[in-house]
Amino acid sequence: MTKQPEHLLYSPHKPRRRRGSAITEMAPAMFILLMVFFFPAVNLVALGLGYADCLYLHDLLLREAALQKVLIINPSPPPPYSVDYSCSTDPNGPLNELIKSWSSQGLGRFVQTNNTPTQKIYIDLTEGSNNARYVHCDLYIEIRPFLALPFPLKVPAINAPVPFTITGKRVIETMPV
Repeated sequence: MTKQPEHLLYSPHKPRRRRGSAITEMAPAMFILLMVFFFPAVNLVALGLGYADCLYLHDLLLREAALQKVLIINPSPPPPYSVDYSCSTDPNGPLNELIKSWSSQGLGRFVQTNNTPTQKIYIDLTEGSNNARYVHCDLYIEIRPFLALPFPLKVPAINAPVPFTITGKRVIETMPV
């Protein structure tokens, strides 16, 4: 077997092999996959978990509000009840204490919020019957994204917080008789 001259082995006119061309396209493809698909998917999963944690907090608040003595019997006949919102408006009231303990101990530690969740309870005395009244609870919370991605526009759940308002009602369990 005769040896070919070296200038013929590495000729510029020799056709290129296609085996090594994929490595040059790997970096841009990985960048697009990570920035467009993977990191937003991680943010959406974290947002879904945060929303589930906030639903759990809302359920806890509704249960606690239904157990509080929010209705008081009026001695005067026209409205039979008066409403006491001190469990909600007092900074050291049971509902605000529940939010503080949720934020510092339980599932709330894993939710990235911009500020402390705020709640508001109210009772519509025209709703229900004399034996069953409802307490309504509104919970407002802003969840920050798990990873702040560098997009030029502010997109909720990608690089801007997502505000949630969760509302619900429950039958008051401590009806005055």
